[in-house]
Amino acid sequence: MSTTSADNDSIDFRLNGTLRAGISSNAEDVITFNGSSGGDVVGIANAVVCEPQTTLTVTENVTLNNNHGAVILCGASGAITITLPAAASARKCPLTFINKSGNTVTIDANASETIDGSSTIQLASVRASATLLTDGTEWFIVSRVPSS
Repeated sequence: MSTTSADNDSIDFRLNGTLRAGISSNAEDVITFNGSSGGDVVGIANAVVCEPQTTLTVTENVTLNNNHGAVILCGASGAITITLPAAASARKCPLTFINKSGNTVTIDANASETIDGSSTIQLASVRASATLLTDGTEWFIVSRVPSS
C-alpha cells in the first residue's frame, strides 16, 4: 500500500498501483472509496474530527464554551447549573457529563434551545451521566445513565 499527494490537498491510498481510497480537502470534505466493481462510494460531507479534549471538573455554575473539555466532571458541594454553549457555534463533538458528588447537576440549554425538547436535564445521583451532541440547532441526548 502506498500514499501519494501531488498538491498536499489530498491523499490517495493505493494497493498494487490501484486507487482504493482518497481523502481530499476540497470544499465538500469528501472521502472516496474505489470499489472492486469499479464504482466509487462517496461519503462524509462536512466531516468533523473530534480531537481529544481535556477533562474539566466543575464545582460551581458555569457556561461552557468551545475551550471546555469533552468530559465534564461535576463535583460540587451543592446543586449546580451548567449552561451549554450555543448549538450553532458549538463544536459538533459529544460532551459527556458525570455527576461525581450526588448533588443535583442541571444541564441547561443555551437561551431558547432545547435538549431533546426540554430546556434542561438533571443528573440527580452519584455516577449519573449524560452524553450530548448538537446538530447546530439543538442538543440531543446520545446516552444517559440513570435517567432521572
